[in-house]
Amino acid sequence: MKVLAYFLYGNDREYLQELEFSVLSAMRFLQNQDEIVIRLICDSDEVDLPIERLVFSPQEFASWTRDRTYLFRAKIGALLKAIDHYDCPVILLDTDTFFTDHPAKLFDRISSVRSLMHQYESTLLESPEPGWRTILKHDIDVQPESPMYNSGVIGLHPTNRALLKDAFEILDRLYDISPVFNVEQFAVGAALAQKTMISICPDVIEHYWGAQKDFIRVQITKALEHNQAERLLTQIPPFQGIYPKVRKRDRILTSLSYFKHWNNNYRRALLAYRSALFYAPQDIEYANAWASNALQALKISNHRSHSADFQCFRQDSINALTWLSPSVKRGWLKFWQQMN
Repeated sequence: MKVLAYFLYGNDREYLQELEFSVLSAMRFLQNQDEIVIRLICDSDEVDLPIERLVFSPQEFASWTRDRTYLFRAKIGALLKAIDHYDCPVILLDTDTFFTDHPAKLFDRISSVRSLMHQYESTLLESPEPGWRTILKHDIDVQPESPMYNSGVIGLHPTNRALLKDAFEILDRLYDISPVFNVEQFAVGAALAQKTMISICPDVIEHYWGAQKDFIRVQITKALEHNQAERLLTQIPPFQGIYPKVRKRDRILTSLSYFKHWNNNYRRALLAYRSALFYAPQDIEYANAWASNALQALKISNHRSHSADFQCFRQDSINALTWLSPSVKRGWLKFWQQMN
């Protein structure tokens, strides 16, 4: 047996829809075979999908996440639990993934001397996260040229389960120096590289994140609601036209704003903000995607003169936006609180 495993906690609708779409993408290739199975490592037995579950306890989750202070750490614990339970090669997948080729190709890249992650990202020195510079100054075992691999996919043979224990140790040592959000994926890659060659698989699996993720989620939601997931999965390339059209007027005005602020991320935030307000009367899902994108771009812009420019999303007016989702609203309110 070989296991494709997904890790899920909580009951967030968006993650459940991502999971359903990813499972459907795998099942397109897994018909009429029983060697590769799909399993769900989760905290509840009530997920409405026909997948066998491996349930973890609240105590396990607390230990995997440093008492819920760093949630990404739980991926290592979930993979270790799956390998110990099934005693076979296991590939752990993030829910925001989908298959473009047969899953068997992933298992061809796993053995006692080979492991798997999604793809190479950069060296630590090239990482935009400033916390890595702090780590490089204080940890002599981590070098500027050390590679970072994306952990949206992690595949391991059971003979190498001890490497996951090493990943925990590396993660904790570095996290105590600087709690960089992606320290988990570096720790996994560093641990696997001790005894295995790391393979990658962007030719088999798409992993979506960043600005495009909110808009891909909208397409997934619409496809699942209208039983059109198969059509979406067979598009080449997948998710054609990820970003909905923006008004020409908004594009011109926000492009001109660049010459005032000299900050491209701030310009992107303004364009997303105006697009959110434009889409709100006609498509709430896309309006929320734009509102989320506006917040993401504003955070990384590090620009200070934003209160007047984003008037409708300010603390004193955001509650009037009945179309705004609770999670996006919370994000904006938290942002303003941190700015005060």
